Amino acid sequence: MKKKSLKLTAKLTSFCLILLTLFLVVSLTKLAMADFTVEERILTNSVCPGSTILIQEKITTDTASTFTVTLSGSASRFSVAVPSGFWLEPDEEKTVYIYVTPSSRTVPGSYTLRVNIESQGISKVREYEIIVENCHSTSLTVEPTFQRICACETKQLKLTIKNQGNYLENYRLKVRSPIASWVNLTSETVSLHPGSEKEITAYVSVPCNARGDYEINFEAVGTSEYARASAKASVSVVQCFDYSLSPEKTSYSLCDGEKLNTSIKIKNLGTRDNTYSLMVDAPRWVSIEQKKVSVKKNEEKTLSLRVEPPYLTEGTFTAKITALSDYGKVMKTVEIEFKIERCHGIILTVEKEKDKICNGFSKNYSLTVRNIGKFKDTFDITLEAPEWVSLSLTHLTLNATEERTLTLTASPPTNAREGKNEIIVKVKDPLTKAESEARIELETVSIENCYKPVIETENTTVIIAKDTTTILPLTITNEGIEKATYEISLSGTGIGFCQINPAALSLKPEESEIIYLYIAPPVEIEEGNYFVNIIAKAVEGNAVASKTIIISVTKPTEFEKIEKIEKPEVTGKAVEEKKKISWFAKLISFILRLFRPRTEKINITNVTNITNITEISETKPINRAPVLIKEIPNITIKKNETFTIDLALYFKDPDNDKLTFVVIKPLHIEVKTKGSKVTLIPEKGFEGETKTRFYAFDGKEIASSNPVKITVKS
Repeated sequence: MKKKSLKLTAKLTSFCLILLTLFLVVSLTKLAMADFTVEERILTNSVCPGSTILIQEKITTDTASTFTVTLSGSASRFSVAVPSGFWLEPDEEKTVYIYVTPSSRTVPGSYTLRVNIESQGISKVREYEIIVENCHSTSLTVEPTFQRICACETKQLKLTIKNQGNYLENYRLKVRSPIASWVNLTSETVSLHPGSEKEITAYVSVPCNARGDYEINFEAVGTSEYARASAKASVSVVQCFDYSLSPEKTSYSLCDGEKLNTSIKIKNLGTRDNTYSLMVDAPRWVSIEQKKVSVKKNEEKTLSLRVEPPYLTEGTFTAKITALSDYGKVMKTVEIEFKIERCHGIILTVEKEKDKICNGFSKNYSLTVRNIGKFKDTFDITLEAPEWVSLSLTHLTLNATEERTLTLTASPPTNAREGKNEIIVKVKDPLTKAESEARIELETVSIENCYKPVIETENTTVIIAKDTTTILPLTITNEGIEKATYEISLSGTGIGFCQINPAALSLKPEESEIIYLYIAPPVEIEEGNYFVNIIAKAVEGNAVASKTIIISVTKPTEFEKIEKIEKPEVTGKAVEEKKKISWFAKLISFILRLFRPRTEKINITNVTNITNITEISETKPINRAPVLIKEIPNITIKKNETFTIDLALYFKDPDNDKLTFVVIKPLHIEVKTKGSKVTLIPEKGFEGETKTRFYAFDGKEIASSNPVKITVKS
């Protein structure tokens, strides 16, 4: 049974193989016999840029199959076929549409289009020549093509533009030529339908100084780059009204007040007689003899030009002489340069433009007069000033470059008005009008303000215990304008325990000095408030300044000194508490004693555990005052800036004690101290000089610097 099944299976397999072989043979036979036909239809192969032509290809087949259509060639980039793929049954047909549309930017010319139709491995190709035409043809003509034109004349050229293309065109007209600026068109844009034309006029205006032969190229450019045309015309410029205008010289040098006559020539170079109008653009001291002159052809005329610069004129001046011909309107200009030198001049200078003077005083000021001209001259001298001002001269004669010194004397009376007075001195040559002046601002100051003292201190109230002492420093400044000697005195309820030193001092203007008020209320004085007036009076006048100090006297202070005494066999210690004293009180105390050694005896007989000792004496070490190791130089500060000085570079303490630095505030200067560094800040807008001193304090002794001048300037 099993063998029979195997035989049956083998027979069925053989039968299937036979059937498959027969099917393949039949299919290949049919494929070998398959074919299709293509029928083409094209009306024209010419096309304008931006337009479309249609190519049709009808395909029929006797065998069912799939078809594909592809395009190639130079025209394929602006062509498309639809449909590009399809299926046909036997005896069925299909039309393929091929659209050819070159863009407006396509260059006119001949292009190739290949249409490839493929099916079942069979390919058929149709090739077409596509002609892209220039459909934007344009023509441009100009009449006349040659013309002779006189200088200063205007002639016309007629332009004709025609649209020979198939589209509406918008044209822009252009002129390309070295003389394009001479040409003006009646219209620069034109819109034309196909086949239409338009005339445009070109005006050629020739400048008066032109001559020679020139070409003018006209261009018409449409919307499309292929819609363009050009035309050319030639012009010959001739001088029909030419003339020459020439000065005798183009440059002159002369003195102020000098007179000069020069000439200008006009020569007619034209073909006919002509008349010329003359205009002068120059300073009013330049004039021409005639404003209009007629000259025959080939002849010449000379005109006179007069130059008369007045006194005090100086510099370089230009005169422009312009001529305009009646015929041709030819304009020509020449320039003449005149260098005028000041040959008459005077300079007046003063040694001091600003000053102050005390009423009742007399001062002389020097003025220098110098003749800066080239000739000898006599000058008048005038004075505008208060009646107490006088001049040493009212007239003087000076040779060229000579100078003389005048003396101006100011003697304001004691009752003169206090304030500023403007003094004007003028020197003038009455003939040449040469003049110079000098001004002095002289401020008169009353006797009181002439030696004006000012007293300043940082503290106007002092609190002090009975039976102690202190010192209050005060600054006296001479804010007057003359050197003064001041006597210092005291008044008030506290003068019984106060002293002032120094009691007299001399100060220059703006100089400052420190005085010291010594305060020592005795133990028996009543507690309460006292006042002391410090009065500074100028010996030279009635100038007085005062400062009131309030002194508050309190209960006396009890001092207990702490002393540490050591002895080998002594185990006990005697201790006294020392009362804390302010550094300022210590400062005053040591200023008074100034290095005086002191020995103190301390009774220690009541100390426990100490035997056979009744008294021990101990000598305290002497404190050495700070010293100024080098002089502090004068200080210069730029206006609106600050200056910082490090006082540690100038002071040193022999005992290496820590130093405290102090500065008495100068006039017009703000002071800021940080450690050893002191910053000086001038008042806004202040310029001038002031003085100060710097101080170093070690807690016991004080040292002063040299006087330091502070200058603030721009």
